[in-house]
Amino acid sequence: MSLATTMANGFVSPWRPTPKDILTNMLTHAHFSSTEGDTLLDLGCGDGLVLFQALDTFPKTALKRAIGVDLDRALLEQAATRVRSTEHVDRLEVYYGDFSMLSNPLTEIYTPENSTSAATVGQIIAESSHVFVYLLPEALSKLASMLMEAVENNKMVLSMRWEIRELAPYLVHGGAHEQFYIYQRRNK
Repeated sequence: MSLATTMANGFVSPWRPTPKDILTNMLTHAHFSSTEGDTLLDLGCGDGLVLFQALDTFPKTALKRAIGVDLDRALLEQAATRVRSTEHVDRLEVYYGDFSMLSNPLTEIYTPENSTSAATVGQIIAESSHVFVYLLPEALSKLASMLMEAVENNKMVLSMRWEIRELAPYLVHGGAHEQFYIYQRRNK
């Protein structure tokens, strides 16, 4: 079943603003610091608040790109309008589409000039170092295998508010008391 169908059945979080204080705390533990600059992917990005806050917090040397995917075209258009009036025009990308299947094609809403935009969810996940989700537990469970694969491929998964039970062995920070969960493969 596609995410669009599941959304119609009430399994994906309705858009709600991400609490900035909790997000700030989560981002301090996200470790955007690779030598070539990391990439944050927000699945269900809405108006892009998480993307903008991350870009405002981390310099280009730490966070090279922020990418959002959502099913709500109107919210994506708000993000695209907002980015055009910021210094982040060369670091933010937003796409419309169903992110529940890796091979699903995405529609470009905003990408920087001269960028090579990814065509599928799988390509974007492969290019990302961090994957952020703020979805209802039912949706997280449906995406668990995709998120598990991301963690196993050395991506950090950040979940706002709800635990992803299938990823529990990879929990490195957070919990119900902090209202966020960070999952990462531990180096042996």
